[in-house]
Amino acid sequence: MTALRQSKPRRTFTPEFKLNIVKEANAPKASISGIARQHDINANQVFRWVHEVAQQKVKWVRIAISEQKLIAHQQPPTFLPVTVSQEKPTHNIVPATLPIVTLEFASGHRLHLHQDNPELLKQLVAVML
Repeated sequence: MTALRQSKPRRTFTPEFKLNIVKEANAPKASISGIARQHDINANQVFRWVHEVAQQKVKWVRIAISEQKLIAHQQPPTFLPVTVSQEKPTHNIVPATLPIVTLEFASGHRLHLHQDNPELLKQLVAVML
């Protein structure tokens, strides 16, 4: 009669966690086996993560590095003063192909609005607050 071993479910680690472990391992006088014991990870796994970061070919490394860059470049949001006027300009009419308002987000995405609608602008500002 053989006894069946109950195995633990496979653990998964976030890219940020892995990158932090690699940073600890790359510190001067760092002991990879000590870091592995401290975080309850096999030392071979830490060596593998260090190697993957050095190669930068694995998807989790690219994700972690891009997230680190975003966090480093984030600045507190700043708002420009906006006044809504009921008067419609009679001169300098903007062609329909050009956006009236362009919102640029920290991620680099842009939202172009082609409508002159004060209510829409109020709703956008309310949602973003």
